[in-house]
Amino acid sequence: MPSLIELLKLISSEKLLSVEDLAIHFACSVEDIRLSLHRVNEDTEFVATDDRGYLQWADFAAPLDAGRIKFFLGASHEKFFIDVVSRTGSTNTDLLTLAREGLLKHLQVRLAEIQEGGRGSKSRSWVAIPGGSIALSVARIPQKQVVGIDLSIMPLIVGLAVAKTLRGLHTADIKLKWPNDVVSGGKKLGGILVEAVSSGSQNSQFVIGLGLNLNFPRAVMEEIDQPITHLLASGVDVDRNELISQLLLAIDEDLTRLENGDAKGLIKEWNTYHYYQGREVQFRLPDESVTVGRVLEVDASGAILLETKAGVLSFHSGEISFLKV
Repeated sequence: MPSLIELLKLISSEKLLSVEDLAIHFACSVEDIRLSLHRVNEDTEFVATDDRGYLQWADFAAPLDAGRIKFFLGASHEKFFIDVVSRTGSTNTDLLTLAREGLLKHLQVRLAEIQEGGRGSKSRSWVAIPGGSIALSVARIPQKQVVGIDLSIMPLIVGLAVAKTLRGLHTADIKLKWPNDVVSGGKKLGGILVEAVSSGSQNSQFVIGLGLNLNFPRAVMEEIDQPITHLLASGVDVDRNELISQLLLAIDEDLTRLENGDAKGLIKEWNTYHYYQGREVQFRLPDESVTVGRVLEVDASGAILLETKAGVLSFHSGEISFLKV
């Protein structure tokens, strides 16, 4: 049987493919492909067949619409420069390219239905479902030099804004995993990737990438190497365009607070959402060594503090998980 992830990547390509074409590609039977598609479409029809027999993504959700996003932004719409494309390699890469060319605008937003090279933390790929996910990037160019605004704290503040927005949808189990994951019921709901470009004497220009699952095939989730979930699994069915507007406003509000010197207040809020707060964990460092301890807090620099046998240790990078007993 073909990998469902690889099958959906092919359907997302610009090639016209039939069930028979996929069977040839994966060296399997037509019946195997039909069975795989049935598994994908078990809860929602994600993949349909057009009148010529070619496979395509089904219209199960309203398309991304810059006009509707601006409508939901209300009086704030003039602050944002919103661009929606049907496909791209990576929305973050698109904005980073503009930054390097000196063309990036503050609060410029890039959205795509299909990302062929979406990236998560530690260069992991991000799997997105057209119509069932949000893949956006937004530019942040601080208007003044502010000490302490860097790649250690930015993902935390963006995550806090996302979590508060989702809690507003009555998804009470929304939590944050240090440093850049949004989780629901302990499973990954979304992720944040912040990248920076510096240009001469100018302030750093940040590109904030957000991936969020709204509806996702259950069978495909089972192939991914970590537990993931989606908003619809919690009974939350939202208008993507409206949710995007809410997320943009929340991110702008909390990053403005950060730029105005409220890092301590924001991190205090962040700690109330932390999935591992007060828990015994194992912490894997970039050199693959492992430290065991209890999570005390995340501090105003974005570092996580662990109470260990060697005392309180501070880390800015690494991977955290529950202590296995």
